[in-house]
Amino acid sequence: MLHRLKARGIWLTDASLAAVAGPGGVRVAPRPYAAALREGWRHHGLDLPRLDPAHVLVIGLGVARILRGQLDAAFPGRWQAVPQPMGARGLAPTAALHATLAEAARRHAD
Repeated sequence: MLHRLKARGIWLTDASLAAVAGPGGVRVAPRPYAAALREGWRHHGLDLPRLDPAHVLVIGLGVARILRGQLDAAFPGRWQAVPQPMGARGLAPTAALHATLAEAARRHAD
């Protein structure tokens, strides 16, 4: 799957260098969670603007909330956030999330 996304010009990276969620999606406490995301940005997020993506899709509203300042500075007007798929409960929210992801891929992939 990742190879097919890459072939379409869609790249996937994780905001955190370390696991911040365990089985069932249970996250570490809020402060270490935010610190892990900021540290991940410091290590590899700063390289992303040089790739000059047409659009950045952040999966996870919590990730977007924590990194909003960095994302706004790096990709002004070129990023959006969608809920983390594990947060989509039920058929309608899951279908809406998949439709949002598919539309972003259609609009911004080569």
